[in-house]
Amino acid sequence: MRAKKSSAGFARRPVTGIAGMAGAARRRAAALLLCLLPLAAALAPPARANDVAGDWRCVRTDTRGTVHQCVMRLSVDSENRIEGRIEWTLLRSPNLDDRAKLGLAGTERIRGRVTGPESLFFEGYAEDDPEGVVALDKYPMQLSPGGEWMFGRTESGGTWTAQFYATRE
Repeated sequence: MRAKKSSAGFARRPVTGIAGMAGAARRRAAALLLCLLPLAAALAPPARANDVAGDWRCVRTDTRGTVHQCVMRLSVDSENRIEGRIEWTLLRSPNLDDRAKLGLAGTERIRGRVTGPESLFFEGYAEDDPEGVVALDKYPMQLSPGGEWMFGRTESGGTWTAQFYATRE
């Protein structure tokens, strides 16, 4: 079979793939692809889900000057749900009432979900905090491409001005 030249003088190649199929066959192949793509997307877990599980060292700061240090332990199940805990220690506070709490610790229990290849969301739902060091918060996080660190802004009472940064322990 000899390739014909187009009006621009270039040789046209025979068309292959779905575009080269006859009408009914092309429609069936296209319908099959359209049916399989959502199924494939629903079954495929986010690429970084396993990178989230484990122990992390964290720092949370806000615009008022409050600084917390923490250790966070996360687990991720087969459906990309996150469960964990954050053990907070208050390092610095501009609030005079908090001065007696410097160095004290409390625990925030968290749960959430891996929401994408490099993103996750978790939030506090319970606390073990007899000293009043912890406030339950919401954490939309971005995971680094290699999974070594995560960062994001936290709700911080509705202001979204606190910053949270965590690295692998």
